[in-house]
Amino acid sequence: KKFDAMDLRVEWRVGDDEWEFLRLLGEGIETGRLGFLRKVEIDLGAQYLHNVFLYRNDSGFLEAKRTFLTALGGVGRLCVLSELRLRGFHLTEVDVGLIAEALKGGCLSRLRVFQLTKNNAFGRESLETLMSAVVENEGGMPFLEELVLKDTMVGGGV
Repeated sequence: KKFDAMDLRVEWRVGDDEWEFLRLLGEGIETGRLGFLRKVEIDLGAQYLHNVFLYRNDSGFLEAKRTFLTALGGVGRLCVLSELRLRGFHLTEVDVGLIAEALKGGCLSRLRVFQLTKNNAFGRESLETLMSAVVENEGGMPFLEELVLKDTMVGGGV
């Protein structure tokens, strides 16, 4: 039997040195096998300040993160995705660009909740990049009810 919808929550803990779950999640989305995901919540920031120093330059993490974020841009791959919560992802401008491409293409237009908390590299420029992508997409994000940017540098860190 196939799933109509499924909610996924992953919480990374210090000591987990493999990023296989994130890479496999990206590959599953990329191939269309996880189109039934309704909610995706990935929390990499349980011990956030400690984690930033552990994995921000870790090549395994960077590759897995890019695989996952690139997969979000596939039209029709996540047809029922209504919530995307990414905590402690240490989003770079390149990462934000990947999310923006997904938004421009309408791939995340059904989101009701979009959360990018505990992302210390996410600031005003990142927000402008994302909002420009929403504006460039003819349909925008008509279902968006919550945009959560807590513990980011939006507003200049004020």
